[in-house]
Amino acid sequence: MKIQFTKYNGDNDGDETLTSRAVKGISYTLSSKILIVLSQLITLLVLARILTPEDYGLVAYVSIFTGIATHLMEAGISTAIIQRKIVNHSEVSNLFWVSFSVSSLLTIVFIILGYFISYFYSDIRYFYVFSATSLVFIFSGASIQHDAILRRGMQFKEISILDLTAKVLSSAIGVSSAVYGLGYWSLVYMTVSYPFILSLLRWIYSGWLPSFYDRTTKIYMFLNVSSFVLIGNIINYIIINVVGYFIHYIGGLSSLGYYNRSLNIATIFSKQFLTPMIAVTQPAFSKLQGNNERVSDKLMLVYNSILLLSVVTGVILYCNSNIIIDLLLGDAWISASELFQYLIILSVLGPVSNFLSVGMNTLGKVKELAIWRVFQLLLIVLECVIGSNWGWMGVVMVSSVSGVMFRFPLFIWFVSKYIPLKRSVAIFNFYYLLFFVSALLFLDKILYSGDNHYNIYIFSIYLSVGALFFLGIIAYLNRGFRLAIIYVFNSLSAIFLKMKS
Repeated sequence: MKIQFTKYNGDNDGDETLTSRAVKGISYTLSSKILIVLSQLITLLVLARILTPEDYGLVAYVSIFTGIATHLMEAGISTAIIQRKIVNHSEVSNLFWVSFSVSSLLTIVFIILGYFISYFYSDIRYFYVFSATSLVFIFSGASIQHDAILRRGMQFKEISILDLTAKVLSSAIGVSSAVYGLGYWSLVYMTVSYPFILSLLRWIYSGWLPSFYDRTTKIYMFLNVSSFVLIGNIINYIIINVVGYFIHYIGGLSSLGYYNRSLNIATIFSKQFLTPMIAVTQPAFSKLQGNNERVSDKLMLVYNSILLLSVVTGVILYCNSNIIIDLLLGDAWISASELFQYLIILSVLGPVSNFLSVGMNTLGKVKELAIWRVFQLLLIVLECVIGSNWGWMGVVMVSSVSGVMFRFPLFIWFVSKYIPLKRSVAIFNFYYLLFFVSALLFLDKILYSGDNHYNIYIFSIYLSVGALFFLGIIAYLNRGFRLAIIYVFNSLSAIFLKMKS
C-alpha cells in the first residue's frame, strides 16, 4: 500500500465528500464494534466463571498505571498528525523514533515501579504483572504513526478490520490460558497480545517503513500542538481511574475486581459504539474550523442525539442490572448489581463529554480543556475523600451522583464559553432528560420491589415498551429531541445502507 500523506488535506474536497467519508467511517466502525462486543461478551462469560474478582483486581490495578504511561508514550502525536494540513515522510519518521524511544524508556521505568509497589504491598505478584505488562509500551509505540496515517486518510474500513482481528485473537489467547488454569496470567497474556498483534497487522497492511532520524527535519510544531493534548489526556485518564485507586486502597483487590468488571459492562456500549463513532468525525470536523454558525447548529443536533442515545441505553441497562450481572458474570458476582447501577448513572455522560472534548480539541481549545480537567480532577478527589466515610461503595456512590448533578452541568457551562454550544439549551435539555429518567427509575423500583421476580422475557418486553414510550414523550414535548430522533434515524439508515453495500 502506498501512503499518500496529503491525500485528504481538504483543499479540494467538498463538505459532501467529507460527510460521505465520515458516514462510511462510522458504518465500518459500527460493523466491527458489533463483532468486537460479541467477542468481548463471550470472553467475559467464560473468564468470569473461571477467574476470581481478586484476579481481575490485580490486573486492573496495574492497568491504572499502564494507561497513564500509554498517554505519555503517545503524547498527542497521533492527533497532531491527523490535524496538521500537510505532513511528509521525514516528519512522520522522526516522530516514530521519538515515540519508540519514549516507549522504551517507559518500559524500564514501569518495571522499576513494579518492584517498589510489590515491596510496598509485600506481594511479588505486582512485580510480575508490572514487568510483563510493560511490553505493551514497546508494542503500542511501534505503530502509533501507522495508525495516524490510516486515520488521516480516513481508511476506517481497514482500521476496523485490523482492530477486530487483534481483539478476537487476543481474546482467544486469554480464554485458552484461563481454561488451562493460568489464573490472572490469562488476563496479562490477553492484555499484552492485543497491541502486539495490532501493531504487526498495521505494519503489514500499511507497508510504511520509517527512515532513520533526520536532524534537518523539524518536528517541534507537532510536539508543541501535542503537549496540551498530552496533559489533557493524562489528567483525563487519572480522572477515570482515581475512583479505582481509592477503591483498591480502601477495599483491596477483590473490591477493585468487582468495580473493574462492573465498569467495563456499564461502559461497553459507549466505548465500543458511541465513542468510536464520535472519533471518526474528527477529521471531517477539522475542515469546518472557523465556520461557527454551521458548527453551532450541528453541535446542538449531535449533542442532543448522543445524550438521548446514551440516556435511553443507560435506562435499559439500569433496569436489567440483576439479569445482566447474572448472565454475564454468574452467581458469584451478583453482589455487584448495586455497584453496576451506580456506574451506569455516571457512564451515561461519557459519550457526551467525549463529543464536547473533541469539539474543544478540533477548534484549538486544547489548553482550556486541560485546565478544566485539572479542576475536574480536584473535584473528584474531594468526592472520593467524602465518599470514603461510607467505605469503597460510598466512593462510587458520591462520585456518581455528584458527576450527574454537579460536574457535568458545570462542564457544559465551561465548554460553551469556547465552542458555539447553546449553553442554556444544552443544560436545560440535560435536566429535562434527567427528570424523565428519575421518574422511570422510580417506577421501576415500585414495579420490581420485594420478592417480585420476573423472567428475562417479561423484563425485555417491559423495557422495550418503556423505552419507546419514553422516546415518544420526549419527542412530543421537546422540539430539540424531536429533531435529534429524526437525525439519529436518518444517520443510522445511511450507515446500514453503507454496511449493506
